[in-house]
Amino acid sequence: HGYFDQYDDFMSHDLSPVSSRKIKQSLLPSNKPRRLLCHDMKGGYCKDSDEAYRDVFTSWQCIDIFCYFSHHFISIPPKVWVDDCAKNEKVCLGTLITEGKLGIRNGQKIFQDPELLAEKLARVCVEFGFHGWLVNFESPVPSSQHVTKFLRFLTAACKKHIGENSVVIYYDSLDSRGSVRYQNCLNHVNKPYFDACDGIFLIIGGME
Repeated sequence: HGYFDQYDDFMSHDLSPVSSRKIKQSLLPSNKPRRLLCHDMKGGYCKDSDEAYRDVFTSWQCIDIFCYFSHHFISIPPKVWVDDCAKNEKVCLGTLITEGKLGIRNGQKIFQDPELLAEKLARVCVEFGFHGWLVNFESPVPSSQHVTKFLRFLTAACKKHIGENSVVIYYDSLDSRGSVRYQNCLNHVNKPYFDACDGIFLIIGGME
């Protein structure tokens, strides 16, 4: 499993393995808060992130969702983490992120045909045995409606291909105009993004 920095590379690359994996249908608790661990270790895809970190992380019983995070456009969780999540019956997520000028270019291509990318991302989950995506737009977008439309497509595609235990989470990064502005709480500005998927990842930082 690996990563892609360019939209075109991801869409044109054949990600199909010899045979699709059966996704472990890890049930999320419905009667208590759910805990997400966001793996953000030295950019990912290195010995420290995928060997040393695994050696010291032993608190699987404390989390419900594991997200493999890096600063590449598309980050597919490495097999070792997918296997660990399956073994411990936890939901496993990859990451889609846009940042900087490259992120703006990738975003423009996403919004040209959001349903096409949503289908590809959902199929990748099935092929590699994980449950969904953290979606992080940290480059300006044309409008909030572009993002909510994509989130709805992606959430529906994951539900169709993976099942009800699929998860799509929006990273709190945009205001109602599509500019990068963190809200740090669930409010009227970011609630449309929250409503378009399964959840929201809030960064509780300093308020201006």
